This record gives sequence, structure tokens and C-alpha cells, in this order.
Amino acid sequence: MDLVMEDNKSILTIVLVTTEYVTEDFFDGGLSNYVHRAALGLKKLGHKPIVFVLSHENEDVFIHKGIEVHRFRVYTGIFFEIFNSRKYNDSLFRFWNWITFGKLYHSTIQVLMSWQLREKLKQIEHPISLVQYPNCAALGLFHLKNVPKVTRISGYLPQWNDAYGLKRTLDIWLMEKQEDLANKLSDALFCPSKLNAITIEKIVRKNVEVIETPFIIETESLNYSIYKEYLEGKQYLLFFGTIGIMKGCGLIAEIIYSLLAFKENLFFVFVGKDKDYMGFQGKSTMDKIRENAGENKDRVIHFDRLTHDYLYPIVANANAVVLPSRIDNFPNTCIEAMGHKRIVIGTNGTSFEQLIEDGVSGFLCENDNSQDLLRVIKEVLNLTEKKRLEIGEKAYQRIQDLQPEKVINQLVDFYRQTIDDFHSKY
Repeated sequence: MDLVMEDNKSILTIVLVTTEYVTEDFFDGGLSNYVHRAALGLKKLGHKPIVFVLSHENEDVFIHKGIEVHRFRVYTGIFFEIFNSRKYNDSLFRFWNWITFGKLYHSTIQVLMSWQLREKLKQIEHPISLVQYPNCAALGLFHLKNVPKVTRISGYLPQWNDAYGLKRTLDIWLMEKQEDLANKLSDALFCPSKLNAITIEKIVRKNVEVIETPFIIETESLNYSIYKEYLEGKQYLLFFGTIGIMKGCGLIAEIIYSLLAFKENLFFVFVGKDKDYMGFQGKSTMDKIRENAGENKDRVIHFDRLTHDYLYPIVANANAVVLPSRIDNFPNTCIEAMGHKRIVIGTNGTSFEQLIEDGVSGFLCENDNSQDLLRVIKEVLNLTEKKRLEIGEKAYQRIQDLQPEKVINQLVDFYRQTIDDFHSKY
């Protein structure tokens, strides 16, 4: 990554708040990879990124690849602190949960997380130039008075809840409204997806800057052991990410039998966590996929979450990467696959079209349409090797636009403008 270090007088201390990070057990999310790459890029420019990550581990501070990382836990006792200044006594929270029959649990936790996070930020010894929050979990609801804040938009929560098929409860409705409020309170907003930026601008009535996600292959070495043991010599399609309805795995379940019957030597490989609450028709998604594959279920292979050193060899050797998300936000999975010159099959109208020119640098199918997905997969499987390589090369060229020397400098300019605007008000 060839970045030019900035003048020492202009060094920024940027706190990157996140609900997930590559150091944690739930390392595999797109947000964790984005924050990691952004932090590395900022450090390379000579700035000081500090990561604050929500964790179930005991709170501590450590250095990871030169980045200062703070873990923070949520104590329900902070709810009592707000009203009574008594430290870590969770009796009021339990009482509140009891009188509401647990129906406001998650929305209350969001408030607690944001409040406690602000108290933790006060303990940082370095002067903070700016804090960047994710929009998820409304972590920016409470904030330091004298420090500017920006919010990176990863999506619009009501749309994501619809994609998950969640029924609206008062708790879910409050979570959505809290996130909207946190966005409105932010000094500036940005988003990698043009589609989501337009949506959020209409909701909060504020400008949303479009800054695409930086991409580097930060893995220092690759481990081919899993690929060689299970996949070497096989022809396979690949899905990687969270295995569930929102990412379109229900659509794959609908077509898996027809697809595997179409090519008798074809395998379908899944890499990622399979969460029950995102299951398909009352079963875990992987169980439903295997069931629907029938006598071809032996050609369905599932690996749990893999770190990049194990994952990338699997990505680099796939015939194509199938990512039929019902909704998405400039997905890291798509970026990583295209960065390995793989053909990606994504869905139109979900931000994939910002990365993929249909038929040129990848393929797009209709959203939430399993038969169109099957049609496009068959089209890709029938490509000549020459055409496959040509499309893979076009995909790789598109990802060169996401090199940190371009994207991180754009991000720093955005930070500086926000800081200048903030301080000009006082």
C-alpha cells in the first residue's frame, strides 16, 4: 500500500467505533474488515487510529498490527448510573426489563451501549480529533461535547429488518428510530453505497457523502491446507459470508437440486456462520440447503468462519462466487472476490451494480428471484475459459479504484472538512 505520509503537524487522532473487529470471535463481518483496512490505511498515512470494539471479553487495551484497540463491554448497571450515580448496580435495569415484560430489552441496551461508550471515550489520554461511528446499534446517540463525530452508513435498518423477515415489535421500532436519531445528531454522514446514501438522505434530510470502501489484501501469508484437503481438483461455486435469508441463501436452497443436477461434477461450497435466527422455513439454512439437494447433498460443502489466510485460496480457485443478497451495502465479499479475479453473481438494485457491470465485470440477476439466479449461474458455467478470464480481469480492474491511496485520502479530506466545520461553529 503506497501512501504518502502527511506532515506531522496535521496528524489526526481518529477513534473508529465498531460493533465487530478482526481481533474478536465474530471477526468475519464486513464492518470488521472495513474498520481494519481503514485503520491500516490511516496509520500508513501517519495518523493515529484507535479502535473501540464492542466485546464480550474483559475490557482491555492492546496493540494489533500497530493499531491501538480498546475492548468495551456493556454493563446493564450503567442504566442505574444515569439516574442514581450508583456504579454497576443492575437492579433498575432488571426492574425495567420486568415491568416491560422484556419487550424493550434491545432498544434499552442500545441506549446503554452508547452512554457507556461515551464514558469510555472520556478516558482516552490522547486528544481526539474526531470519532467515527457505525450507524448500527445507534452507538452515536451519546457523544463527547467538544469532539466532532461522523457516521458511516452501512444500510437502512427497516430495510434490513424486512429482508430478515422480522415482525415489527415496539422494541424493533424503537431501535430503528434510535438509529435515525443518531444519524441526525451526527456532524456528517458518509456511505460506500450510492443507493443507501440516497435512502438515508431522504430519511435524515442531510447530505450523505459517498466514499467507497478501501481494499487491500492485508493477509501476509496464505494457508492452503483446507483448500488442498477438501477442494483441490474440484469444480465449485462459492458463497461466503453470513449464511441466511438476508444474504440470499434461501434462494440458493430453492435451486440447489436443479443446479447440482445440471452439472454432475459441480460442488457448492459455503463458508460462514449459519445462524438459527436467520434460518429458512424453520430450519437452519445449511440444513435446508442439504435437504433440498437430495441425493446430491454430498456435493454441498460447508466450512464455518475462516480467517483470510484460509479463505482466500478457496475464493481464488472458485468457478464463480454467488452472492444473491436481498439487500446489501457495497459488500466486502464482492470486493474480495473481484480482487481475486473471480466472476461474481450478485443481485441488481442492492449496490452490486455499483461494482459490477453486468456481463462485463461480473453478472447481475433479479433480486429475490431464484429462477433468474439459476439462469445466470448456468450462463456463467457455460462460459468459455477465455471469456471467464476476460471478465475476471475486468473485475480486478474495477477493484483497483478502491486502492487505499485513493480512498483513504478521500476519507481524510472528509474528516478534515468535518473538523473545520465543527470548530467554526464555536
